[in-house]
Amino acid sequence: MKIFLKNFLTVIICIACAFTCVIFFVIYLIQIDELNYSSYKMTDPKLAEVTAISLGKDYDGMSYEGMSTYLLKIKVENDSAIGIDATNIHLLYDVDAYGDYSYMITGDAAFEFGRWDRNYYIRPGETCTLLRLIAIDDECEKFDLILRDFEYEDKQTVTVNL
Repeated sequence: MKIFLKNFLTVIICIACAFTCVIFFVIYLIQIDELNYSSYKMTDPKLAEVTAISLGKDYDGMSYEGMSTYLLKIKVENDSAIGIDATNIHLLYDVDAYGDYSYMITGDAAFEFGRWDRNYYIRPGETCTLLRLIAIDDECEKFDLILRDFEYEDKQTVTVNL
């Protein structure tokens, strides 16, 4: 009887330990996703300041009826402890937020005009300026510039006054 009780208790303790291990493994899997998300968010750049400089109706062959050309100077801060490849930063332009205007003309990759300082690399703790050449409806007074993170569905929005 003693051996049976000893074996029975041993089996119960082993099952309890296995169950505890499974529970903690599931908790670990849940937390690792949160940790990955948190560490990724620490590398998210910040839109510090956006200014729009009017270049008139025609600029370097970029002329569209009813639209004016603007140069956007976008200051981006890297508050993280690692560098960011600026070519992986995607900007969106929402002109419908403040009225019914024509969509901005991209032409031949007009949004890709300009360059990042320091060869498209933002060093840790530094601020860089991104330049974008856009054409927008003459009637538009302001629009939203959006820095979008498609993987985590996050976004930063800055209103740009023209």
